[in-house]
Amino acid sequence: MKDLTMFVDEKVKLNVRTTGVFVNNGKILVHKCNESGHYALPGGRVQAREDSITALKREVSEELGLEIENTNFIGAVENFFTVSEANYHEYMWMITGEFKDKSTYEKKRIIGHEKEEELIFEWIDIDKLKDIDFKPIEVIPYLKNIDGNVHHIVIK
Repeated sequence: MKDLTMFVDEKVKLNVRTTGVFVNNGKILVHKCNESGHYALPGGRVQAREDSITALKREVSEELGLEIENTNFIGAVENFFTVSEANYHEYMWMITGEFKDKSTYEKKRIIGHEKEEELIFEWIDIDKLKDIDFKPIEVIPYLKNIDGNVHHIVIK
């Protein structure tokens, strides 16, 4: 299947992304992006005709070799940003979940893979997200206070 990411004109790119919000004992799992060096929630692009939870389960399986369960949709982020002269219009779905393999929560760092590239995942104290280069920074208040409600966040 094809990822839901495309140029809608020569300078505007539409991107649909699903992310996992995995929290344990005040820590949240984040992924360090190799290209830019910033941290983000783990996940990836949704594929055509794929729902966001199925996409997250696929991405976690592909990148970490792990299975998740007890998923719950907690928010939609409409994110507008620019990278390398491309203006992005991104829809990012935030989904909580739990790892089936409970030993995952005991590891400080997890090495994953995407194709040939090594990916680094780390458990970071939620209160320290503001101290690292985490994007989008605007979602931190929601991550610190997951209340069971669905939130709609617009970032311009």
